Amino acid sequence: MAEGLLENIQKKVSKHFKADAISMWLVNEHGFKKKTSSGNISLKEKELQFVRDVYIASKPVVSGRYVGVLLSANSNTSVIFVFETSTQLKEKNIENLQLILSEFSNVVETIPYYEITDDISSSTSRALAVANILDAIRQSERVLEDKSLAKAIAQTIEQIAQTKNIIVARFFVKTNKVDTLYYEDEHDEPRFPFDLDKALVNGSVTAFIIKFAKTLRGSSIEICRDLGVETGEEYGTHANDLIGMPIRNNDRVFGALIVQTYDSSQVFKDYVPSIISIIADALANRAIQQELNDELNATIERRTAELREKNEALNHAIEELKKTKQELVRSESQAYLARTICKIAHNLNTPIGNAKVSTSITADLITDISNKLKTMNDNEIAEDVEDILSSCRLTDSALSKASSVISELKKLGTTESEFKISKFSTNELFTMIKEVSLSMLNGKQVEFKLEGDDQLIESYYTVLGEILLSLVENSLEHGYLMNDNFYIQLKSKVTKDNLELQYFDNGKGLDVSMKNKLFDAFETNAEIAGRLGLGMSIVQYLISNILKGTIKINEEHDVGLGFTISIPLTSS
Repeated sequence: MAEGLLENIQKKVSKHFKADAISMWLVNEHGFKKKTSSGNISLKEKELQFVRDVYIASKPVVSGRYVGVLLSANSNTSVIFVFETSTQLKEKNIENLQLILSEFSNVVETIPYYEITDDISSSTSRALAVANILDAIRQSERVLEDKSLAKAIAQTIEQIAQTKNIIVARFFVKTNKVDTLYYEDEHDEPRFPFDLDKALVNGSVTAFIIKFAKTLRGSSIEICRDLGVETGEEYGTHANDLIGMPIRNNDRVFGALIVQTYDSSQVFKDYVPSIISIIADALANRAIQQELNDELNATIERRTAELREKNEALNHAIEELKKTKQELVRSESQAYLARTICKIAHNLNTPIGNAKVSTSITADLITDISNKLKTMNDNEIAEDVEDILSSCRLTDSALSKASSVISELKKLGTTESEFKISKFSTNELFTMIKEVSLSMLNGKQVEFKLEGDDQLIESYYTVLGEILLSLVENSLEHGYLMNDNFYIQLKSKVTKDNLELQYFDNGKGLDVSMKNKLFDAFETNAEIAGRLGLGMSIVQYLISNILKGTIKINEEHDVGLGFTISIPLTSS
């Protein structure tokens, strides 16, 4: 029968390529058996190794002049055909070959294997099957979640133990539940998932194996009696022979492998428990390895995140240090400039004062002479004297302006010793600012919004007042918009050691270029004639050098201009 089968296959194959020789092998739990051949395969003793390679690959294998194809005949037996050809095979030839062989699958099922093997012992065959499944376990990424792996394990055990009744159970520690990765039973429907402790009370053999990490062997009735539990069938029909292995690594139980037979004439051979134990141990070892890998990866991710946070904090600290350095350089430069300007102002102040006095005396004398000349009716001389008097007035005006400039410059050289620390409330400060500001409006419509808790603080009242009034003056001169909605807002927030003031007006605001040099000395808006551009520079000087605080432009507003002033509070 087998020889006639090869003849029919060779005829059909010849339409696609020339098959010089064909051999047919049967594979089951007993091993590899060369059933028949047509022609002589020149592989000789290497043919068996080639057949094994085809069996492991589970797909067509081409090696030089040889091609091997695996054909599953039934659940217990596989058939491998080996072809030797002088034709250069292409992928299309292999596809046609598979189609041809599939037509003969029903015939192949009727070919007996016999118990005696020609080339390899049954123990070697089992060892090969176990080696394949162990390799699959090692390669699995998630061994306790891989249902295709569980199915392959069941097929291997079915081939070795000659039973379909196989359960691969998984235990979830956190929920105390038991579920299955694979379930096949001739008599019972699955009763999974179930609670471990509840099932244990009701006599579940699977629950006992997982709970106590014990191996069980024998008929399920005998096992239940030995365990001292009821022999009812709430958790399944009783088996004639049962092998139950915990999937465990030391004290850690991941699940169980259950293999059973209901055939009253069948008892598992002695090697079956050993093989199931090997597979269960491999599953547990792979599971614990994956848990350790997960823990390691989690630790790496956590430490990477911590390192990232520390790096971000470090970068932030570096940026803050850079800003602080810039502020210190700016503050030192400003302090040096202030000292220099103060010296210049001091050296100019006396001669300009003397010039003013002299000009004033000259003007008085000329006025007296002019009055006397007028009585003499000498109009021409009187006109000359009037011109001189006008020139003196112009000189006096210029000197007055120079004196005013020097007064402003001298503010940049003020020190803490020139001011007194006093106790006052934020309400008191704001009220004074509003009252003085109202006298500066000159008909402008401005709403003052004063917010914050009224708290008693200790600081330089005069300096704070001058700073805030300078900001108000700046808003009125530079930011004022002629509408009904213009307002100036002041907010205060007092903590134990710090006073924070928020100042804002909803006026014209500043462009970026002006914001970048707002605190520089002698920088002013060209539209405002006669201004020195010292106001904001003096404000920053007073805050940095007298109050030891900071002032920053508030960038969160889309319109207008805002500042955040932060100063430490001190005690006398």
